[in-house]
Amino acid sequence: LALFPFLTGGIILFLSLVFAAQKHFAFDMRDNALSLGSIVALGGASRRLVLEGGEWWRIFLAPIYHGSLGHLVGNCVALGFLGARLEPLLGRWWMSAAFVISALGGMVGSMIGNPPDVTTVGASGAISGLIGALFAMSFHSRADEATQQAMRRTAWRFGIPALGPLLWGAHGTTDYSAHLGGAVSGAMVGAVIALLWDGRSFRPGFQRLAAAIAVGGLTMSGVSAAMAATQFKRHERRWAHLIPMSQTPRTVEEGAKRADDFVARYPRDPRAHLFRAVALIKRDKLIAAEGELRAVIANASEVGAGRHTLERTAEAYMAMIYAYQGRRADAQAMGRKVCADKSVAGLQKSLKKYKICG
Repeated sequence: LALFPFLTGGIILFLSLVFAAQKHFAFDMRDNALSLGSIVALGGASRRLVLEGGEWWRIFLAPIYHGSLGHLVGNCVALGFLGARLEPLLGRWWMSAAFVISALGGMVGSMIGNPPDVTTVGASGAISGLIGALFAMSFHSRADEATQQAMRRTAWRFGIPALGPLLWGAHGTTDYSAHLGGAVSGAMVGAVIALLWDGRSFRPGFQRLAAAIAVGGLTMSGVSAAMAATQFKRHERRWAHLIPMSQTPRTVEEGAKRADDFVARYPRDPRAHLFRAVALIKRDKLIAAEGELRAVIANASEVGAGRHTLERTAEAYMAMIYAYQGRRADAQAMGRKVCADKSVAGLQKSLKKYKICG
């Protein structure tokens, strides 16, 4: 029984219960995914919120939250495989301590590696830390050669997709900076244990230290949840003027068909004005569309972490308007950021048709 990964199963159950609570309190969802506003209100972390806003408690909450059911399931599957390898070797206290330290390391990596407004949640930083710890411990003599090889295979199997994209410039919604911060932290924990543990005792030493780290991390998550509750309504009001996720069109073209309704109901949401701009372009009212697009760029910060994509989208449409009007120099100047931004490849394809991007 001492070798059975009960703790791993307990963490999976805990994360699942936390996600159920997230769904219960979220004020906006679609298809088992929480809106950005709900994530921020519940405790998601970004550099701006944590460092500039002083909401330090978010770093203890974000690692146990998830943005969607798929996000949760993917992390729990990886946790199950890694925990089954690592927990029997380290024991429950050091496994817990490695999880906590890696989670915090993942938050540090996210704060350093992401733009200020990017909000992150998820246990992937902590899980990446378990990958690092598993790899480091695979060189310890406590495990026989076959077990060592199995540990390294598991570490590589999950480590390559978790960290590999950093080598060619990661984009999208996955927080690879958190993965890197967690992996480095976990590898350091594993390396320290490997150096200090002679292997003759059944478990590594300093069990009380590991227990203190584990209990301290869980306690801080509880305290942070109480802090989040006191701020929840304020953040909920902050997002009330934006189009709810459950009503947000899946494409700009779909939004253009309902543009007037969106602008009437959500006049402060820059996305509503983007939809109107596209509708005006379709009616060949290019001057009015340009005015709407300028308003989008000026107010893009209203959507938080979505600001970057929204700005690039508005700039791409303005560049196409200029190209259509024969203003080649203005089109190339407006499209310069879009053409240089690999995270908006779809917009680049549109500009290439107008010969704005090379």
